[in-house]
Amino acid sequence: MSEQENKLSWLREHLLIIFITIIAGLFLRTFFIEVYRIPTSSMANTILEGDYLLVNKFIYNFKSPKYFPFTDTEIKRLSIPTFRKPQRGDIVVFYHPENSNEIENSNSVSFIKRCVAIAGDTVQIINNVLYINGAAFPEIQTSANHSSYNYGPVVVPKKGDVLSINKSNIADWKLFIEREGHAVSLSDNDLILVDGIKTDIYTIERNYYFMLGDNRNNSSDSRDWGFLPDENIIGKALFVFWSWNQELTLSNFMEKFASIRWNRIGMLIN
Repeated sequence: MSEQENKLSWLREHLLIIFITIIAGLFLRTFFIEVYRIPTSSMANTILEGDYLLVNKFIYNFKSPKYFPFTDTEIKRLSIPTFRKPQRGDIVVFYHPENSNEIENSNSVSFIKRCVAIAGDTVQIINNVLYINGAAFPEIQTSANHSSYNYGPVVVPKKGDVLSINKSNIADWKLFIEREGHAVSLSDNDLILVDGIKTDIYTIERNYYFMLGDNRNNSSDSRDWGFLPDENIIGKALFVFWSWNQELTLSNFMEKFASIRWNRIGMLIN
């Protein structure tokens, strides 16, 4: 074999290795592991701005991508249950509507919050103390401190539950039912129509979760945009693999390097 043929063979082998590495990386990122950067303080003091997390995408469901790779084009998803469903206390990364009045997601923005309640649970906040099914929820490094805040009670929707709907409450449930894929209207004689059929009940088709930021003073969560459907969940936060001050730019590398939070690197998320 000539020297030129050896060089071509070496080039082909290395290009193949690079190609396989890229494909393997994309496969892992799509189905198993996601890297997530914390952009806000909504989860302080548990998770800080500038933390970089690894997210386990396989623990809850094996899901095909929601969006075509590298685009915001939504595609039909394949979902197969794997190890378990989200539990109370899990810190979860998920998709949700950017605008609380939108029927469907407008983009691929992902968020991170703590799952505090699952389908069927009753959520209430009294004087800033969170109660789930009447029991106080353990406060895990929360930075919430405005003691006069109250919310609820609300019941997290559960698949199979039957809602009683009428003209006095349809405004509260209209968007919820539409997000489940149905048309809702009120006839001239005040009858409720779901997909054009008169009814006074609606059977919930999905399981939902109540997501709350640990930093409740500065968090947009289920109190604002509603319950999170199971299909929007991406995965469970695992640990911090990198952390520094995200407000500093790389133009001052030494200052940026000095901001690395070495004590957070490798920290498990719980």
